[in-house]
Amino acid sequence: MEYLSLLLVLSHFIIHNIFLVIIGIILALYLINEKNRILNKTVTQSKKEISNSTRNKEKVINEEYSDFILVDKIEELGYIPSRMDLDSDKAA
Repeated sequence: MEYLSLLLVLSHFIIHNIFLVIIGIILALYLINEKNRILNKTVTQSKKEISNSTRNKEKVINEEYSDFILVDKIEELGYIPSRMDLDSDKAA
């Protein structure tokens, strides 16, 4: 099927029919488009897998970091601050 389009285009030198050339060009463009579509699907799937793993890593890092902030506050203040105390640190 891949070489059929080439044969149709090259048949112009023997048969001298332009319609075969046009059909060959259309067939070649269709085959190229189909290969790109398959390639795009695999690239999209791999990107989704990478983004999912990245999100999971970010969640773990953010959870670990938030725990360290609370530990630092407890060490500074000497007691466990309430939610209102944590929000009061932020300047308006």
